[in-house]
Amino acid sequence: MKNGSKTLVALIACSLLAMPAWAAEKQERPLMTTLLNKLEDLPFQAQLTITGVRDDIPLLKNMRVGTISHQDNTYTVTLSNAGKTERSDEKATATIKVKEDGELISLKAKEPDAASGKLPDLYGDKKLVNDFVNYRLSPDFTASSFAVLGIEDGQHENKAIWSVYPTINGVPLQKKAAEVVVNGDRDIVFVKRENVKLPNQSSVDDPRKAVPVQKAKDAIAENLKLELVYDEENGSWLYLPRTVEAVNALTGEPVSPMRTVKEEQVEINGQADLSAWQDSFKLERVLKAELQLPSVPVDIGEETKTAAEKNGRWDAPVTRAGIHAVFDKEKKGWTISVDDEARKEREEPLSDREASKMAVNFVQNALISGKKSFLVKEMSLSAERPKWAEKSKDYREYTYAFHEVFANGAIGLQPLYTIVVDADRGGIRSVEHKMTKRPETEEKLASVKGKAATDAILRDLEVSLYYIYPEYGGQTPSLPQLVYLPVNMETLALNAQTGEPVKRVPKEKQTDLEKEKGKKKKSEEE
Repeated sequence: MKNGSKTLVALIACSLLAMPAWAAEKQERPLMTTLLNKLEDLPFQAQLTITGVRDDIPLLKNMRVGTISHQDNTYTVTLSNAGKTERSDEKATATIKVKEDGELISLKAKEPDAASGKLPDLYGDKKLVNDFVNYRLSPDFTASSFAVLGIEDGQHENKAIWSVYPTINGVPLQKKAAEVVVNGDRDIVFVKRENVKLPNQSSVDDPRKAVPVQKAKDAIAENLKLELVYDEENGSWLYLPRTVEAVNALTGEPVSPMRTVKEEQVEINGQADLSAWQDSFKLERVLKAELQLPSVPVDIGEETKTAAEKNGRWDAPVTRAGIHAVFDKEKKGWTISVDDEARKEREEPLSDREASKMAVNFVQNALISGKKSFLVKEMSLSAERPKWAEKSKDYREYTYAFHEVFANGAIGLQPLYTIVVDADRGGIRSVEHKMTKRPETEEKLASVKGKAATDAILRDLEVSLYYIYPEYGGQTPSLPQLVYLPVNMETLALNAQTGEPVKRVPKEKQTDLEKEKGKKKKSEEE
């Protein structure tokens, strides 16, 4: 150590002795961060990981090493192409975090603004992801069968988001061990490793005792039904397979669902004064009346607020429990939410019939004018509680998705309204509306129902062994269950006009709160 460094250490030590304990406590954490001068100062295994990641990803190869810091057994290395380009729209940066033993913790890369913007391959890049995962994370990890496309305004907009699972006895456990994001140029731009606790492989079901996969496919085929929908985003008429439950790999029988879905077609004669949705004072009166909360405050806002204001809106403690209505920028959608504190718990929870009536009345009195037909899907916890679950620890709720019904019998793929009823508090918890494009004409459709249709779906269906943790009311069993899963079911469809198979684009699913947090993260990174 040089003399100057020794003097600096001595001064710091004297300062710590002289200052009070509370001040030393505040100073302690910053002093734990150490800056390094060059990559060679890292432990050998950490160097290998950083070098390997840079070699694996073309976007990082031409970047120079910036700051290197060490804190709590973790090295953080920043990279950028600064100095190699003068154009601001060609600048790119990255941050890699590794442990001292070389374990990759995370990677975040910001592409140049002038990046190609190509859409990624949600299916074909699985080998690329698996090669990276097996070399850089663990040889016992495996990527999901396909990726989902990052949603607009999300953290990974228009990028392929791959889930990475650990394996037990060579079988994937459907519990995310990492997330890997790939852009349209096949650059891996995001990696985040999760801490996952795995059960002992000798304590779980033995995959060698599984029934043949064909038996599982036969069980799925027997229960497979198609639903005629209008895909508003693509303007296409499709036959989609309804959700098919997993198959018990040891018995070949369908697994009992943790949630039930009931369907009912209803015609609602709307009585709403739609002008209220253009007048905040009228809307406040309508919401108080129809939500049966006459004395609570109503907060009506738009998504034109700053990121900080929006974050405060969702995350800050609510001083006065009330009703909140948030509209998107184009006013093509909105979300209404009621704070739990606005209502007291009932002695007896609402029945599903009472909750259904409450949801339908809200649509009738607050949302539509004139007659409109809906297929209403009611989703709730299964009445048959599994042996490993206690009485539900979550509040009981019913979710109602109102899908518009068209003249040819098709329904809108996306629900026009989604209403959540809190059974324990006896009122509506949230209402969400997403404006969708109606079909210009209701086309004559091909007759592709029956065995020919299900056979067309089954030809492309991928059924694989997985360990899963079923969830019931926020609870899971101590050990996972071995099942056969129809892993790519949500990507399959038939064109209802031609009968030809169609591969759909699976998209990221996020709640509004997650979306807002994603936007905030994205703005912070930029």
